[in-house]
Amino acid sequence: TTNLTTNVTVDRTGVGFNFANGTTRRADLYVQDKISLMDGDLELTPGMRYATFKIDPRPDANYVAPVGQEPRVREDERVLKSLGALYRFDSGWQIWGHYGEGFKMPTSQQLFQSNGTSLVPAPNLEPEEVESIEVGVRREMERGNFGINAFKADYTNFIQSFYNIPGTSQYTYRNLAEVRVWGVELDGA
Repeated sequence: TTNLTTNVTVDRTGVGFNFANGTTRRADLYVQDKISLMDGDLELTPGMRYATFKIDPRPDANYVAPVGQEPRVREDERVLKSLGALYRFDSGWQIWGHYGEGFKMPTSQQLFQSNGTSLVPAPNLEPEEVESIEVGVRREMERGNFGINAFKADYTNFIQSFYNIPGTSQYTYRNLAEVRVWGVELDGA
C-alpha cells in the first residue's frame, strides 16, 4: 500500500485468503473397447480407468494453518469400470444403457484455503465416489430425433460446498456419507 500524501509504501502479506501453495498431479490410464455383434445392431463398450491423484502442499511463511488443520500430502488411486450397450432396431430406434464409476479428489482450495474469519479449510475431506446407471430409448428420423432416458447416481463421500458450521458464521466443506440423484430426461430436435 502506498500513501500518496507521505509517499510511504507498506507491504502487507497474508491479507485476504490464506492459501497453501502446492502441486497437484493427476494421472489416469484408460482402456476401452467397442464390440459389435449381430451385424452391428448391438454394440458393447467396456472400459476401465486407473485413476491416480496427489496434492502436495508447500505452504510458505505467510500461510497460517488453523490449529489441527495443517496441510498434508493427499494421495489416492482407484480402478474404475464402465460398460455401455446400444441396440439398434426397426430403422432408427435405439435402446441404450450405461454403467459407470467415478472418483474425484478434493481440490487444494477445499483442503487448504481459509480467510481467517468465514472460510475454514477441510484438510480431512475424503475423495468423492459415484456409481451411475443410465438407460434410454431414442428414435432418429430424417427430420429430427427424440428420446427419453432415466438416470440414477449413488455418491459416497459427496463433497458439500460451503457448509455453514452450526452456531457460527463460518463455512467449510464436508463429506456427506451418501447422496442419491435420479431423474428422467426428454430430448428432441
